[in-house]
Amino acid sequence: MKYITMLAFGILLVSATSAYAQVWQEIKPIESTCKDVARLLGGKPCDSAEIKYELPTVNIYISIAKTGCDKSGWGYNVPAGTVIGVRAFLSLSHVFISDLHIDESKLKPGDAGDMLDILVWESDELGVKLETSKEKQVITASYYPAAKYNHLFCTPPSKSPPIHNR
Repeated sequence: MKYITMLAFGILLVSATSAYAQVWQEIKPIESTCKDVARLLGGKPCDSAEIKYELPTVNIYISIAKTGCDKSGWGYNVPAGTVIGVRAFLSLSHVFISDLHIDESKLKPGDAGDMLDILVWESDELGVKLETSKEKQVITASYYPAAKYNHLFCTPPSKSPPIHNR
């Protein structure tokens, strides 16, 4: 009986992880708004530049534009309340790159720096950076405005867009 209970809990945990993985993936930088975030993840107020959601198997940080271009020239020329970045820490999940429904052929190996046993996959075209195990289990997924939105970046072309926590 104890084994059946543990198995049922494990199945429930994996199911919950998959459901959360699917929901937060619907939030797209530049395309989604703070109201979309509230609808998908709950009624948190959208009056801050970063919203944090602590869910059972994933912590999600969502960056929200407060204004268009700021005084220093950084930011994106988008309406206030527009999502400009999503970062998910999948600490207890069993989500693999293939579960994210990303065109893996567009992901290129990135630099993991000093992190041993961590692989980095990124695509500016898609606006995604993933940190994974060698088995491609996702540890961190970061979504930023895809290259097709570079024209919305406020800084002159000589500077590159800031990638949120890249």
